[in-house]
Amino acid sequence: MTESATLRTRRSLLAAAAGSAAALAATAAAPSAIFAVDPNDLVLNQDNPTTTETGVTQTTDDLVGFRASTTNGIGLKGVSTSLAAYGHQAIGVMGVYGTGVEPPTPPNRVGVFGFASDSDATDGLPTGVVGHGMEGVRGRGGVGVRGEGDEVGVFAATSDTAETSAIALWSYATSIKHRALKVEGRAEFSRSGRSYVATGASSRTVYLTGVTSSSLVFAVLSTSRSGIFVRAVMPATGRFVVALNAKVPGTTYFSWIVFTNPANHGG
Repeated sequence: MTESATLRTRRSLLAAAAGSAAALAATAAAPSAIFAVDPNDLVLNQDNPTTTETGVTQTTDDLVGFRASTTNGIGLKGVSTSLAAYGHQAIGVMGVYGTGVEPPTPPNRVGVFGFASDSDATDGLPTGVVGHGMEGVRGRGGVGVRGEGDEVGVFAATSDTAETSAIALWSYATSIKHRALKVEGRAEFSRSGRSYVATGASSRTVYLTGVTSSSLVFAVLSTSRSGIFVRAVMPATGRFVVALNAKVPGTTYFSWIVFTNPANHGG
């Protein structure tokens, strides 16, 4: 190869290299190519219609599977507008705990439905819905709160607190024309019972934790004794005395019930 040919070849290589560098620079400066949108992608700021269930699966322990947050609005909203949405039942949001089990069919037109299975037999009480706060759960409507259970329909209990005046269940009527409490069926009160006055005695002391001198205690004879009646019921700390007007000729039973005094919440 002649010297002139060699020079031409080197000039060609340098020119090609420069062209490649310019092309790379132009590519880096240009915006990325726009890819075609997959119709199965979730598109933000618009409705995404689907015909089958869409799921998110999280397999790492103690992590959140799906999170929705907002600074001033609704974090997550579930809406069902068709009675055929789920087993011919309309449910806005369904929460289920447990695997390999199907939740029972809820009643028609439900905003939030929670179900917890006890199939894994782990410690703890399976709970469908939990509310926690100054008001844990609030219900409003024709029936504010309705509970149905195989053993207990509604259970109310105070938490482990030092508040001595805590109330497990408060029933309140906004008008004197309303009823704060209505019971249809049998009623059972732990602060009630049956005792007796022994033959030849005229009184009986009943011991009961929580009774004070302010307690409202009522007693009535359960055994018929001509001329014998309850003369007085006298409460004291941890006990009360049922006094009759005379000594009884035989064992005489009486029934009693204790109420807390609303004037000072005593007893």
